[in-house]
Amino acid sequence: MIKTLKYTSMAMLCALTTLCAQNTEQAFTFRPIKVEATDNGGLFTATVKVEDTNARFLIDTGCAYTLAYDTDFLKSMGKELTAQGRARGVGGDGKAFRAVIEKSTVGNVVEVGKQENARVLPVKHLEHLKTGGQPTEIRGLLGAPLMKKARGVFDYGNPRILVPTGNAPKGVYQMAMKQQGATVLPLMEGENSFPYIDLKIGDTTYAFLIDTGANAHVISTKLVEKLQLQTEDKDVAVRGMTKAQGVKVVRVKDSVMGKHFQLSELKLHVIDTQSLMKGPGGMEIGGIIGTGLLKQLKAQLDFDSYTLIVPKR
Repeated sequence: MIKTLKYTSMAMLCALTTLCAQNTEQAFTFRPIKVEATDNGGLFTATVKVEDTNARFLIDTGCAYTLAYDTDFLKSMGKELTAQGRARGVGGDGKAFRAVIEKSTVGNVVEVGKQENARVLPVKHLEHLKTGGQPTEIRGLLGAPLMKKARGVFDYGNPRILVPTGNAPKGVYQMAMKQQGATVLPLMEGENSFPYIDLKIGDTTYAFLIDTGANAHVISTKLVEKLQLQTEDKDVAVRGMTKAQGVKVVRVKDSVMGKHFQLSELKLHVIDTQSLMKGPGGMEIGGIIGTGLLKQLKAQLDFDSYTLIVPKR
């Protein structure tokens, strides 16, 4: 069970005013969850209190779990771990476990009740991350299911997560932003609450996962071959569950995102993603949109209305 906690201080609330159907203004409040930017690739973390221990969790909308806990972290807490197959991700996989977590709280705002089968997996692939020049000890992942259940808005322009109070009607945030001149792009909800956006390349539209835990854009090997895209000679390394070496790069010109948002050029890394995800509504998976473009657009990822909001400049 997930619930939002009440504040006693109004200074900790963000007010948002929107025009109601009766053409009267009404204010709604959103509880902000503080996030911190890492020094590497624009990834963000939030504080999660796991029982009595505070820890940093990566905000990762490509994670299929409400909260996924690091193996070594739970071992240090003395938790009993039960083997449960393997965890798969871009670039590789690792051993997965389950454990019992009595309670976790995200940013003193969102409370996750007792988890009888909490997902446990290794996050050593994130050891390279630093914040303020110092190593960032990532102890877990904050996934798309939590963002959906909390009706959260992840704001790249003013980095934070906004969680609406109970009186806020569904979609109120994107309605207010639209009134302020923002461009609102529709998203598609896939399995595990994953947010997908359509990307038209040439004459065909594909589903791309919006992944806040990815510091690179990705296109599937199958799609590169199908579209006969020219790859660059330079090989690069991309970090996922493991570090993928020798990754090719393609540059896609004049694509259209979210039905009407024109992108003059998009640099994508060629990695096989087909076996990792199932597209919404049977759509073919094209790849992943990572943090680079989202930061550039100062985008807001709204899980209440499943929209990607690009504020007016």
